[in-house]
Amino acid sequence: MTFLRSLAFLVLPLLCVDLSRAQTPTDITSQLTFTTIDVPGAGYTGALGINKAGDVVGDYGQDTNTDANGFLYSGGTFTYFDYPGQSVTIPERIRELTIPA
Repeated sequence: MTFLRSLAFLVLPLLCVDLSRAQTPTDITSQLTFTTIDVPGAGYTGALGINKAGDVVGDYGQDTNTDANGFLYSGGTFTYFDYPGQSVTIPERIRELTIPA
């Protein structure tokens, strides 16, 4: 499960690349930036969603069998959250904010 989450995190940046024009794999790879995201003190960190601003959401815990807590990583800072009354919180995506004019 951790491998799949890591793989998903590596694939997510591809969604931010403009694929509307023909590109070779080398062109696409040169546009990617990889960042390691580890919640301090956690046994695992799973990055599951990223938006255009580079904000990342996911889950973390001591092991994948016992607990899962949510996090937002934005601007180099972690914000931790849990769904009230639950022992498992797994945010999978983050939306773009649209502010009405």
